[in-house]
Amino acid sequence: MLYLPNIYKRCSKCKKVHPRTIEYFCKESRVNDGLSARCRQCHYAAVDDYESRHPNAKNIRTVRWQGEQRKAALALCFLHCWQELIEQLINSCLPSMML
Repeated sequence: MLYLPNIYKRCSKCKKVHPRTIEYFCKESRVNDGLSARCRQCHYAAVDDYESRHPNAKNIRTVRWQGEQRKAALALCFLHCWQELIEQLINSCLPSMML
């Protein structure tokens, strides 16, 4: 096996050697070096292939993501409303308690 210096990385799909940068490899936080095992070209080819075989997969992911964002926004609004209510109660009770 050929030894590669730490500045290079081999794509696990096409076996080409590229510089170990985000210009050539996608970010992957679960990997030690922070870069995907496949080069960007192979990664996007695999994504295109998957999406052509599963045309509704992107729509399902989008709908799921939008639902999660909606829930997060509602939770944040709910929290903000409660904070305002508590502040109003404190402001209305404190002056009468200080008398």
